[in-house]
Amino acid sequence: NRIAALCAAFDVDGMRADLVLARTAVAHAAWRGADSVGEEDIRVAAELALPHRRRRDPFDDPGIDPAQLDEAMAAAGDGGPEPEPEPDPPGGGQSANGD
Repeated sequence: NRIAALCAAFDVDGMRADLVLARTAVAHAAWRGADSVGEEDIRVAAELALPHRRRRDPFDDPGIDPAQLDEAMAAAGDGGPEPEPEPDPPGGGQSANGD
């Protein structure tokens, strides 16, 4: 959700930006030796993957404004409360024969 929100905040078109951003974040996390993707991985990926995807005019300045990235990261992190866990199935999660 955070990656999609970042792409929307920077007004990039299509799904390729989402995919590239996600794959770049995973690659950066792996390069660091991390077991999971963190906020810094997403930030680095955004700095690498989004600038050329958002340019509308060839004379636009390249790159991403760090303040705009900070704001977008903060807004993307405020996705609301975590979803509630799935309820147990009927019967309390036990099989029909009581195992």
